[in-house]
Amino acid sequence: MALGLSPRRLFTPVDVEDVAHAAATVLLATGHTGRDYELAGTEVLSMSDMAERMAQAWGHPVVIRRLPSALVALVASRRYGQGSYRPIKAMFDHYNTDGFVGSSNDLRTLLDRPPPTSTWRCVASPPTDPSQS
Repeated sequence: MALGLSPRRLFTPVDVEDVAHAAATVLLATGHTGRDYELAGTEVLSMSDMAERMAQAWGHPVVIRRLPSALVALVASRRYGQGSYRPIKAMFDHYNTDGFVGSSNDLRTLLDRPPPTSTWRCVASPPTDPSQS
């Protein structure tokens, strides 16, 4: 796994289905105009922690290679357009300095239930090899 940040930085990963549910609530219910929501999971994990969980789920090691944020931003800007280089680099530089830890309170409110304590069902299956399709 190649990253543009330190594997020791901390994050609060969130389940993509919970984000979709929260977005639907905000878009379809009244009272959300002009509001900002912080959508974060309940666990604080480093990228190394996440790689360990992936390795356990997939049954093989997951190696993290740290790449310079400038390289990651350059590659991404080829996909998203030249104007995206600076914001992508700034995002990775910020994550590399501060991580991305948030509170799950807004998500809990929007879901009308607590978010799951583990958001790792998404890594239960390893990525598929397109050549075997």
